[in-house]
Amino acid sequence: MLRTFLTALIFTSAWVSVGAESMDADRYIDQANKFRAKGMAAEAEKAYRSAIAEARSSNDSLSLAKALNNLGALHDAQDHYEQAEGYYKRALAIRDRALGAEHLETAATLQSLGDLYMEQRKFDKAEIPLRRAYTIRAKRLGEKDSETIASQRDLWTLYMSTDRYALAEEFQPEGEKTPNEAQRRRLVSQPLSPKGTDPTR
Repeated sequence: MLRTFLTALIFTSAWVSVGAESMDADRYIDQANKFRAKGMAAEAEKAYRSAIAEARSSNDSLSLAKALNNLGALHDAQDHYEQAEGYYKRALAIRDRALGAEHLETAATLQSLGDLYMEQRKFDKAEIPLRRAYTIRAKRLGEKDSETIASQRDLWTLYMSTDRYALAEEFQPEGEKTPNEAQRRRLVSQPLSPKGTDPTR
């Protein structure tokens, strides 16, 4: 009887241990990303918040930053701009401190924050994070990398939209023709950044 009880206790303890390990912060984030991809925003938010709680309890600053960044992307995709901005800024502060100002994950959050401001046509706020993201990516990935080019295109769009044509010329993407006046007006009137930022960083 005692042996049976002890065996059951050991088995139960092992199950609890495995269960806890299987839902660490990063796995909550993976789960949330899957919910978000399926359009299940409420479930995704709940999983991101679980990831945040788990990361805090284990002092895992990198997973905390990732969860905050992705929760920002979730709110960004729903046009919850104020909430998204807050999460992006918190993620950025952690990544700046833990990874450094020139890390690619820091650049990813800067890009997301800049895109958020572009969506709202807050050009004065968008410029600094977009320039930082571009500078990091150009240095770490090279001028021809797709992520660098995405940052470059956003800066070109920003400067064209604010009539700063000399600066726009600096960031004009290869093969992109300088728009005429009618095209400039259309550029200003259309959405300036794609919705649904990829949340995997």
